[in-house]
Amino acid sequence: SGASGGEATADDVVTQLKAKGVKASKSIIFSGKKKGVFLGYEGMKPGDRVQKDAAVIVQESGGPGVPKNTMGKQATKVVSTFKTMGVPVHYKQVPVSDTKKKPIGSVVATYPAEGQTLSDGDKDDGIYIGVATKSDGGAISIDIGRPGRRHGEIRTGKPRT
Repeated sequence: SGASGGEATADDVVTQLKAKGVKASKSIIFSGKKKGVFLGYEGMKPGDRVQKDAAVIVQESGGPGVPKNTMGKQATKVVSTFKTMGVPVHYKQVPVSDTKKKPIGSVVATYPAEGQTLSDGDKDDGIYIGVATKSDGGAISIDIGRPGRRHGEIRTGKPRT
């Protein structure tokens, strides 16, 4: 087994650790690496020794996607995370009327949804992040993603009736 390019898979690492008597489990982390590739150990730095009776969490790449708990964070705080995804990332302004519930500059929409992997067919389009901006008070409809469109985009405008 093993991912192409000689990169170890998370499954390989878990198997090796369990063979040494280490309790190992996996955690999926979205990244620019191929799905299944071993990324590291949660809470450990390279060179740290693993104690035999320790429980180790092996980080496995889920490919590019939107991590859980992205919604509501300030967009400036998630830029570094999305830079590592290896796909285009588009930040779009989304007018909001209630800036107490959805503060200006916070993430209010994502494509794909948080906790989801970007599908292979969407990798050229990339990830979309909707960032709250003050609304002018007009009726706004928000459409994120690609239903029936060639290019994923966030559209804002008056709702069609």
